[in-house]
Amino acid sequence: MAVTNGQLRRGETQPPGRKVQVEALMMKRTLAAWLLTVLLCLTQGCAYLQNRVNDAVEVIDIGVTVSDSPCLSGFVIFPPIHLTLVGIGMVDGWFTGLGGGRLQAFCPYYQNSIGLGVWGEETVSFGKSAKDLPLNNEEELRKQATFYRSGLFGLMQGPLPTEDYWISCPHYVHIGFVGAVFSPRYSEIADFFLGWLLIDINGDDVAGETPAVAPPSSGAKAVPASVALQPARPSAVGGPKSTRPQP
Repeated sequence: MAVTNGQLRRGETQPPGRKVQVEALMMKRTLAAWLLTVLLCLTQGCAYLQNRVNDAVEVIDIGVTVSDSPCLSGFVIFPPIHLTLVGIGMVDGWFTGLGGGRLQAFCPYYQNSIGLGVWGEETVSFGKSAKDLPLNNEEELRKQATFYRSGLFGLMQGPLPTEDYWISCPHYVHIGFVGAVFSPRYSEIADFFLGWLLIDINGDDVAGETPAVAPPSSGAKAVPASVALQPARPSAVGGPKSTRPQP
């Protein structure tokens, strides 16, 4: 077949030899990627793969909600940097799906949100119901559930979204006894892909690998042994998610 300046004319197919070369090149690149992954696993240990799995299940909250009494929710935050939010909702029931960085099956679920455009707040818990949460104590509530304020004035008031949700688009809908959750967590998506290169932008990887880029800190501080030996975050299935000691 005629080739002009190394390029095929319109309507012509690749010569068999060139096609084989392209396929061989793609196979080499794929093999190189797999070898790099294996090398990282060998040098970083089992923690490397555990961290990638944990990061993967944190990229989105998605699932179905049910309640034994009628509840109503319709709430959304946009854009992902939490400048505006609209809606209202209060659900106290159960959740099945991927939520809070874990695979859940009929776990207790609580959501209480209000969005007034430029101000609003959100409380959501995958694992605890309303009766188990200190709803009248913001400091304790933030330790046991996801609680923050959004919108232009909400961000000024605080508390701010945690690193898990600081770039995200929560969507909640619940009518009567059934609802759904769909909340892409874009900061966690970035953390997942960068994690393959040992770049941990959210600072949530377990010990056992040395991150190439760690979150900025205000300076090195000694960590007491009792704190340093605290267990890292658990696996992606079941169990409460612990907080890593901050530097």
